[in-house]
Amino acid sequence: MIISAGENITSADIAYVFNQGKIRVEFPEPPPPPDIDFVKAGFIQYISKQGGVSDAIAPLVNGVCHYTGAAYDMYKDRIHIKPKLIELGFVVNPSQTEFEVWSTYTTPLTLSNIEKTGRKGLVLSGPQPGQILPAYGGHWDYILDVSLDVEMNIDALFEWQFNNGTVKTTLNVLGTRVALWPYPPIYPVTEEWQWFTAVIETRASEQRLSNADKPLQHIEYRYNLPTLAAAEQNARYESQGTNMHAVPIWADATPPVTVKADDLVIYTDVSSRSFSDGGMAVLYKNERDYEVAFIDKVNVDNLLLKRPLMYDYKNVIVLPAITARAPDGVKSVRRGARTEHQISWVNSQPLLIEPPSSRNNTDFDTEYLGKPVIVQRGKSGGVSDDMAFTWREKTTSSGHHIIDIDRDYGRHATNVELIAEGRKQAWQLKQFIYQFKGRLNACWWVSYHRQIRIAALCNRKRIVIKRVGLVEFGGRHLYLNWHDGVQMVYAKSLGYDNDGNEVIDLGGDDDREVTPSDLLGGHIMRLMRPADDKVKITHQPRQLLSVSMPMIEVPDGSH
Repeated sequence: MIISAGENITSADIAYVFNQGKIRVEFPEPPPPPDIDFVKAGFIQYISKQGGVSDAIAPLVNGVCHYTGAAYDMYKDRIHIKPKLIELGFVVNPSQTEFEVWSTYTTPLTLSNIEKTGRKGLVLSGPQPGQILPAYGGHWDYILDVSLDVEMNIDALFEWQFNNGTVKTTLNVLGTRVALWPYPPIYPVTEEWQWFTAVIETRASEQRLSNADKPLQHIEYRYNLPTLAAAEQNARYESQGTNMHAVPIWADATPPVTVKADDLVIYTDVSSRSFSDGGMAVLYKNERDYEVAFIDKVNVDNLLLKRPLMYDYKNVIVLPAITARAPDGVKSVRRGARTEHQISWVNSQPLLIEPPSSRNNTDFDTEYLGKPVIVQRGKSGGVSDDMAFTWREKTTSSGHHIIDIDRDYGRHATNVELIAEGRKQAWQLKQFIYQFKGRLNACWWVSYHRQIRIAALCNRKRIVIKRVGLVEFGGRHLYLNWHDGVQMVYAKSLGYDNDGNEVIDLGGDDDREVTPSDLLGGHIMRLMRPADDKVKITHQPRQLLSVSMPMIEVPDGSH
């Protein structure tokens, strides 16, 4: 019998052992790693991610620093798991994760036990107790099967115990169980953003400070269902209400797509929708046929996924989804044979909307002195322009009731309703109102309550207008819509002319003659800010979006 043992092993190195008619070939153990010389080094410092900075510092000997063995000692005679931590993220679908266990011991190890903690819904497939892990880099492949029967907060620990527990290694598994809420709502859908701004007011001005860079997002879904379907929806929430939910954003649905199992890319129109890197996408056929995919990167015309799809789908829509909870539960009212449901979801993560890459490409691109200008109107029933001072009441120790002015300035207030039609404009409107960050940032509001009209022949530098009361204020910011374009300018009052008209100095050197027909419309602009940290957004069918914002004037010097 001829036995080939490899080109580097001679016959003199091989031992033949005869036992009960069988031949066992024994090879010698490989020698330990040789010392490694580091030339022209003052010291060696080994850094480990697990143990920090080691104390393996070797002194110089004749200008040569010899290897002390610390790095090798940390590597050899150990059981390694790759990876040591499996982060499942949000668990919505069954999944599988592969990992390996391998050894740097110089002797084989016998697996005595695998101790499992918090393993509900998690199944290990691979070598089991009693099997032997070979020496010198022997490794085992494992698969972790994740079902939907896991705990809401997954924190599992698997410990491999070799040689009766003398050698151990652990694997940690983390994640969160999320249940999908697969029911499309009826319109209108109400969305609310909650910011947190501190406003410090003095007698003459105010200061605003942001306590949150991103808002909390609330989405209210309503349903009008037959009683049997409503009971099924209630039962689903009762069984899954303790979990976080994956809630689709139905207003951002894509056109139908067709995908296959194992696809890593979904090609669809993702523009002007709330898909995000690291977020979720729902492939939705109906309330019983769907799949949740996890997004790695949002590209111009596709979604790159973290894991391949599990099933084939034809003509399904793709929806962005958020992880949310419903602290108030499902509110239900039965009316005859039908039941109305209302459920308010609170996003578990602060909302992030990226600003437009270029403001010139949006329908909300008007700016003046570095701040946006609100020109458009949504209400057909009129726009308010209220004005009031702030008073305070107090009672003295002697019983006198006193009413005193609290601040030296009065404030105009209004309620602005902004409307967008179409997906692109609706997304731009969201980007526009996001920049206010609640009550933090101000804008210019064009008040239509005082119409500026040319009263007599004049020029563009100095105009004569019919009386609107600008003289009392010395100067005002004006929005002037000329026949050849819009002019936004700070105008100073020069008093009255002989006919009682107001004379306004616009500055500059434009001396072109102006007639009453040249000015199509002129209005006062006021510096305003939102009066509330809550922004209410209403979604209507066919991508109609409306935003209602109460606004209040910012005192002079409090930009």
